[in-house]
Parts: sequence; C-alpha cells; structure tokens
Amino acid sequence: MPATKQSSSDRLDQSVSITAEEMRLPGEARGKLEQGGHVVVTKYGKPHAALLSWETFALLGPMLELIEAGAVVPPEALMTEDDVTLLNELARDEHVAPSEEALIAALLAETPEQERQRMARISTSSKKASKKGTKGGA
Repeated sequence: MPATKQSSSDRLDQSVSITAEEMRLPGEARGKLEQGGHVVVTKYGKPHAALLSWETFALLGPMLELIEAGAVVPPEALMTEDDVTLLNELARDEHVAPSEEALIAALLAETPEQERQRMARISTSSKKASKKGTKGGA
C-alpha cells in the first residue's frame, strides 16, 4: 500500500496534547522554549527526548514530512552549526598544497568500483584499529 502524505493536522491528530501544567517544566526549560530554543530530556544521563517551541516545530514540520516520505533532503539542510563553521573555514583556505591537489585529482578519477574498494579497506582497517583499542584498554 503506497504511503500517503500527512498534513500538519494529520500529524497533530497522531500527537498527544498535554497542558503546560501537566508537563511541569522547570522555569529554565520554559524560558528556553519561549525564546524559541529546545530542551533535551535525559534518562539515565543520556538524551531521551527533545522538546521544541511551537515555532521551531512549525519550521521543522515540512522537513520532517520530507524525511518520513523518503525524499532526498539536501545535505546542507542537515548541517550542524559546526559543519557550517568548518565549511566556511575551508572556503577561506586559499592555500592548497600540491599533495592535496594530487589526492583530490586521484579521488575524482576513481571509478565507482575503485571507490567501493577504497571505502571497504578504510572500514576494515578502522575495525581492526577499534579491536586493538578494545583489547589494549581491557
């Protein structure tokens, strides 16, 4: 059966609504949400859930619908703040070493099969290094 597109109202119908009083958020969390921020809920010291302001949820809703529908999302839309910072730093890097140019040329010249083989070698070597680190740390 093909997937049907959910509207925002359908999405809300599948949600559970509670009042702010039922949630009993600490003042700091309420303030963060009112400022358009987000709150991370932890369980046993690990992130468990996230609370978003309604405005933030409304902005992210269309992106969530695209992802759930299996659409291809541009990588730029999924970049973190650190990713954007790194991208900007790389754009300002005007000096390219000859070894970097050679590596870029070699990677661009690879056939898809050569790329798969290279990635498999990297994966195998990182698994081996991970096992060595586990044995040495035990």
